[in-house]
Amino acid sequence: MHEERMKRIILEEAYRGITVRDGQRDVSVPIVQAVIRSLAVNAVKGQHRAQRLFAELLASVETSNKALHEEYFNAAMDYKIAWERELDRRERLGITDLPDPVPHPDHGIIDMKLGTAQIQGSSTHEEKAALERWQKRRQDYLEEVVWLEEQLATEEEPRLRQIFEEDAVRSRNLIDIIDTALSPVPKPGSTRLLGRNG
Repeated sequence: MHEERMKRIILEEAYRGITVRDGQRDVSVPIVQAVIRSLAVNAVKGQHRAQRLFAELLASVETSNKALHEEYFNAAMDYKIAWERELDRRERLGITDLPDPVPHPDHGIIDMKLGTAQIQGSSTHEEKAALERWQKRRQDYLEEVVWLEEQLATEEEPRLRQIFEEDAVRSRNLIDIIDTALSPVPKPGSTRLLGRNG
């Protein structure tokens, strides 16, 4: 318990804000940032001990980040491959009563050149439910536009025509907003291992 309390105190102090001079103005930064900045400035000024310590800190952080990145990338790749195999198996056997995984493997975008993996779609069941609600709203607005256009084709009364036209414009604008929010553009060089719809 004492060790955990000491860790908490150290972290609280490390991230407590202090005011430092930055050019012509005072800024508030966490203590740890001020210490690292001071170390970097001393390294730039040629202090060998500061240079060595800063280089060691930088190498340690970069090594740690690289390991985390590789772990995430490999986990994402394993997940995508395993679920694609499982979905292929289900398709071959005609299994249709099992739910799709969340996130769906088609939503996992793997960029082999950059070594990156990202999800473009629902990554949780809550996000999937929200996405489905927005897709339902989009469909409702689309049906409303169709109905309004049918009314406009036969309506002659100017005031009603104006209301229908304004409503159609509003519904089309809402469809555009939903489309923009729900349609991320895949980056060049990104690949989906298979082409199913999720």
